[in-house]
This record gives sequence, structure tokens and C-alpha cells, in this order.
Amino acid sequence: MKQTLISLIIVLLLGIGVGFALFSDKQTKEISSTVILNSLNQEGFLVTQSNVYTQDVVIEKSTGSAVKDFFLGQTIQASTVLKVNIGVDLKNITQENITMEGNKVTIQLPSPNISSIEIIDDVKLENEQGIVKKIFDNEDGYNEAIALLKKEVATQAMHEVNVAHVKENTIIKISELLGALHSEDIDIEIIIIE
Repeated sequence: MKQTLISLIIVLLLGIGVGFALFSDKQTKEISSTVILNSLNQEGFLVTQSNVYTQDVVIEKSTGSAVKDFFLGQTIQASTVLKVNIGVDLKNITQENITMEGNKVTIQLPSPNISSIEIIDDVKLENEQGIVKKIFDNEDGYNEAIALLKKEVATQAMHEVNVAHVKENTIIKISELLGALHSEDIDIEIIIIE
């Protein structure tokens, strides 16, 4: 009985060892442009940088005359904290953006853009209106102020120095993403289209 059990354990260990030797090192991953394309498209919009800004805006609605402004003028002051997410839209990449020549793969990515601008703090709003405007056209200016705050933050976020950082981060993230797909003998080059 003991000999049968020992023989069974030895055969089992030999089977595991032979299976491991046959299949562990000889597996190679085939990489194709379709595999890369599907992997990138599944990511959707890849946010590679998020920035937080404290932004202030002033909206002056003046008639050009101090007397008229007393009755019809308006000054809106607004401030808040906004978060801007910037990255690359990977879901629109097509087969034409990926070229394979031998063991070299070149991927062309679109230029970075803003995916979202979020208000992450209360909006502080001060509104000074002329007498007639306050009575007949009382508008707090909230929507106009929010639109201008977002516009100003978007301009700051897309400054060339910031975009350069986003491009660097995008290349790093895409390299990490594709690192699991390929073996060492494949060279991947990532180009961001201007």
C-alpha cells in the first residue's frame, strides 16, 4: 500500500514537472494591431492628469456712462475651485493609427484634450446691479459666471507647458498598458499627433 502511494506521488510530481517544462517558457504572446486597437479602445478616455484651480472672474456690463450704469449696469464677481481632467480619447483610434513593420509597432494618438471640468467647491457670487435692472431684470448672473469660470480654467489647463506634461504622462500610461501585451522583442513607439 505504501509503495503504491509513493509511486502515485512520484508519477504525479513527474507529470507536473513535465507539464511545467513543456508549457511555461515556450508560450509567446502574438501581438497584432487588432489586439492593440482593442486594448486601447476599451480604455475609452484615458485621463492622464487632473489639475485643481482656484479661479476668479469679474463680468462688467457697462453702458459706458456712469449715470446709465447707476440704473442699468451690472458687475458680477465669482470665484470657486474647479478640477480639470485632461487626457487622450482612445476610443476613436482606428486601425490606421497603428502600423506594424517587423518587430516595430508605431501608435499614433490624438492630441490631449479636456474630458471634464468639475466644480469642487461652493461658488461665491457677488452681483451689483443698477436700480432699474434690479427691479425689472433681476438676474443673479450665476450661469454666465460659471460659463466664464470654466472657460478661463480650460485656457489655463491647455497651456503648452501643461499639455507637454499631459503628453509625457500619456506615453507612460500607454506604455504601461501595452507592456502586458507584448514581449521584450517588440519595440513600441508612441507618437502624439498635434
